Amino acid sequence: MKTSKFLSIIGIVFLLSIAGGTVYAGLNENIYCTVLIQDLSVSLSSSSYPFGALATSGSSEPLAQTITVTNDGNVTEDYDLSIAYSLTGGGTAWTPVTAAPAAHQFRMSAMFSTTANAAGSYDGPTDALTTGVQTASATKFAIDLEGVGLKGYSVATSATRDLNFRFEAPTATDVTAQQYITVTITATAS
Repeated sequence: MKTSKFLSIIGIVFLLSIAGGTVYAGLNENIYCTVLIQDLSVSLSSSSYPFGALATSGSSEPLAQTITVTNDGNVTEDYDLSIAYSLTGGGTAWTPVTAAPAAHQFRMSAMFSTTANAAGSYDGPTDALTTGVQTASATKFAIDLEGVGLKGYSVATSATRDLNFRFEAPTATDVTAQQYITVTITATAS
């Protein structure tokens, strides 16, 4: 009887060791990972914006002149703007300012809007371009009450915005050669 109890215990231990070591296979599941490398890109409908001839203290916001800015990248973008200027011809170089210009100073303003060139649309220092980079917002380079769909931020892929400019001439200058001001638009991820 001792032998049969002993064999029963060995049998139970054997069965437990087999059951404890059993591995059950499950179904495989896959995780599909995707990645999109940001392509920040902007294109313009024109690379020039002529203001024409102005008198000192004059200003111009061409009514028929609009640059179409297109987000041709693959992510939502905000637009940064800045200007660069260097004297062409002889005389005293002009300085860009955000306040009303004085002698040898000019103010160049920008606006993302379909109605920007209506009288009184530009908001002095808020819309004035500088040599430092400034990002478009709900109020910067924008008519405050217009919707986000017209402004230079949160621009969806393939969306367009109308960009307009206003130029205010120096109150006095000895420069009579045509001058060139470069506006740089940079797309950043929104």
